[in-house]
Amino acid sequence: MGSGASSAEFARVTSNELIFFTDYKMGPKLGAGGFAQVRLATEKLSGQAYAVKILDVRQHDPDYAMDCQGIDKALDNCAKQEVELWRQVCSSPHENVVQLSTVYAERLLYYLICEKCKCSLTEMHVNELTELNVLVICRHLFSAIEHIHAKGVMHRDIKPSNLLWGGSSDKTLKLCDFGLAAAFPKSGKKLKQNCGTSPFKAPELLLQTGYDEAVDIWSAGVTAYVLIFGRFPYFPYSAPQGTETQGVEQAIKLDSPPIDFEGTSTMMEEFVRSLLQREPTSRPKASDVLQLPLLSDSREPVWQGSVKVPEALHCAAEVIQSYNKVPDPTIQNSLDELLQKLAGKGGGESILQSTCFSEADGDEPQRDMSIFSNPPPAARDCSWPQGKKMKQEIRRSKVLADNIRTWQDDEP
Repeated sequence: MGSGASSAEFARVTSNELIFFTDYKMGPKLGAGGFAQVRLATEKLSGQAYAVKILDVRQHDPDYAMDCQGIDKALDNCAKQEVELWRQVCSSPHENVVQLSTVYAERLLYYLICEKCKCSLTEMHVNELTELNVLVICRHLFSAIEHIHAKGVMHRDIKPSNLLWGGSSDKTLKLCDFGLAAAFPKSGKKLKQNCGTSPFKAPELLLQTGYDEAVDIWSAGVTAYVLIFGRFPYFPYSAPQGTETQGVEQAIKLDSPPIDFEGTSTMMEEFVRSLLQREPTSRPKASDVLQLPLLSDSREPVWQGSVKVPEALHCAAEVIQSYNKVPDPTIQNSLDELLQKLAGKGGGESILQSTCFSEADGDEPQRDMSIFSNPPPAARDCSWPQGKKMKQEIRRSKVLADNIRTWQDDEP
């Protein structure tokens, strides 16, 4: 694909040669964060649409005034590690992992060309999720985790916004974003670096007692819990404004208040509880999870009937989307300007004529995601909280959505 270096091997272009814009036409912004952007990219030769993650490794001062001549060694090393680990995971393609296709390592920027997906799990529009639907999502997720762990890589930032719907019919869930990924430590060793997104962090990671790939199982358990209950398993509802991050991490470390599983089936409770075991060695491996009859790959459900997830789920999309770090507009605008200049120098058309470079990039049409084409069996009555308690639950979810907007992802 294209004339750039393949994912099997790539080298930094130290001259002013601009290969990416020779091979690709850059399109609208799909996402942004930190010193990176994700944009649509169309290969000129084939017309094939891809996504491109652009990593900015320029030096910057405390006021985010970018120096286009210098390279920040720390950012550059992080970019190289992300590429290396993503390549390692994609050395044998897997349907539940976003496939990295080509890497362009130019002097100031990295361009990571990957398959284009439709939307994230948080952007999925469905009128109702059942426990059966949640288990389908979990089967895809744990298939991805099993694959990356088999490749010796832990993700360390599993959360709904890093799960994308893609594939030929946009009904395959794919794990993305290896920016915080790490290679398995040598035998007997543990990692201690505190990274990830606060409500999804495992206790051992926060306690800095040392951790391994079991942190991914915990994060997947939190993801399942959020989909079912519309809230996080640990959250200090009374945390003063501005202290939410510290509050939720303290709640996870102290197991207080304890996780509330009221409102779901016994079978689902046992499943999620097994993923959220506080002792890492008590959590199942991803391969073991996939062997559970509960996650059978058969089309028919493994039990009679289906239990609706709580009505508080309607708050969940807002809750799990609102914790994402808001990109710094100064950094993003600087990157926008640099991309515009490079596009012109590279012989490409003026992308400002066809693409907005602000956070208000064109009004994107609402995504109609009919992920579950086969309607689940008729739901039976379930025992989630009703009346006053349900209103309190929904109100708590809304409070969570408001408070958590202030949270910041921890950088490595």
